[in-house]
Amino acid sequence: MLKILCFGDSITYGAWDCEGGWVTRIRKKIDKIDIESGLQSFILTYNLGISSDTSELLLERFDAEIESHSKEPGAHLVIISIGTNDSIRSSNGTQWVEVSHFEQNIRTLIDKARRTARGVVFLGNLPVDESKTRPYLKKPGLTSTNTDIELYEHTTEKVCKELRAGFIPVFDGAVKKDYRDLLFSDGIHPNEKGHELLSEKVWDYLETNRWVVR
Repeated sequence: MLKILCFGDSITYGAWDCEGGWVTRIRKKIDKIDIESGLQSFILTYNLGISSDTSELLLERFDAEIESHSKEPGAHLVIISIGTNDSIRSSNGTQWVEVSHFEQNIRTLIDKARRTARGVVFLGNLPVDESKTRPYLKKPGLTSTNTDIELYEHTTEKVCKELRAGFIPVFDGAVKKDYRDLLFSDGIHPNEKGHELLSEKVWDYLETNRWVVR
């Protein structure tokens, strides 16, 4: 048995997609494979995304979450998508998690995940619509920019390459397209098209690395 543990923020949770977000879309595909195989293939997918999480908040619960899923036998694959909230700036210009601290947090998450997991992979972040996030429409004291999001994704990618963890890029590819078409009306969260894009990227990774086999 394989468990896929998906950690992150509100985007991992699935806001605001009637299909449940990219994690649920992955689970539906995997459940179909499990059922059609007569459970000869047996993979459980868990959505462990919490709204507003940063890398620091994720670290606070990470050990307990991993431990709770390690009580039953079976291998783990850990997928983490974090960084958009870390990069947010408050009204005084300071970021929720400064980039050097964010980098160390990514290193710590990889180290902790590898203590029990067979694999760990990070999923990158979509851009935002800055016309709605400079400042946030409903939270004018907060600001999110694509310059900052890009920096945090590239920081994650750098650490993953250094530590030989998996990495699924998102930001650079999205900015080459009309990425606003992938965003919900708040300019921050993916819409159904955005979640479908993220699920496709994750699914390609799972198939390419033979975590799932049709």
